[in-house]
Amino acid sequence: MSSSRFSISSVLLSYFLVAGGIAIGLLAAGQLKLTSELGLYGVLFLGGAIGGVIAARASRGSTVIEPALGAVLVIATLVGVFLGTGIGELLWHVAKDAIVKTVGYAAAAAAVGAIVGAIGAERLWSGHSSSPLVWAVYIAIAALGACIVAMVVLVGGAAHGATDDDALAGLFFGAMALGSVLTGLTVGASAPRRLLVATLLGVVAGVMGFYLLLRELPGTSAGDDDKAAAGFAIIGVGCGLLAMAGAAIAWTLVGKKARG
Repeated sequence: MSSSRFSISSVLLSYFLVAGGIAIGLLAAGQLKLTSELGLYGVLFLGGAIGGVIAARASRGSTVIEPALGAVLVIATLVGVFLGTGIGELLWHVAKDAIVKTVGYAAAAAAVGAIVGAIGAERLWSGHSSSPLVWAVYIAIAALGACIVAMVVLVGGAAHGATDDDALAGLFFGAMALGSVLTGLTVGASAPRRLLVATLLGVVAGVMGFYLLLRELPGTSAGDDDKAAAGFAIIGVGCGLLAMAGAAIAWTLVGKKARG
């Protein structure tokens, strides 16, 4: 049953979905080898739009308020971390003044895309899917977004001391674990039904997406061989189990009551 009431859990889910859409945009930029700023901003707009569309479809209420707030909050988080810490200089070796301009334009492109996508989705479709397969896709994108946000925050907080590969690897693994737990909690609170298996499969897919994105980051060593991919898949299963536990708890405490 759909509700038009404002939902905090839908805002949190939208937050991760928009971040996941942005991550998909960054992956596309890496695969296309985009070098122009205009091309990057265009891809981020499309990535934000993807996140906005899915956030609107996953939102419990028939409103764009939750996806729009999620977009604003994720952009505020990323901009705040990049401008308030040394993470941009650490990853890109770019002066802070240049980062201000780049991050500002990129954030604006992604935020506008997310809001446009959310508005378009609400106008084009009515109702919200309860299919486990559809939600597995939502969860995969949310898990990818949650891992990205957790990574940015963790690396940003330790930017001056986490410059060696071992320290960065620890932060990446911590980001995957934290992102997966947060995904499970938000899905359990937001989904129209209990979705434990879909949560497991979605989080595994999201972690593998996170692995692909790490391969595109300069100065990182996620690896590109079969052994590294298999290792991330195993980690993804562990993260999926953590997410399942979080989803079960949140469904019992929040989601089931809201659904009832």
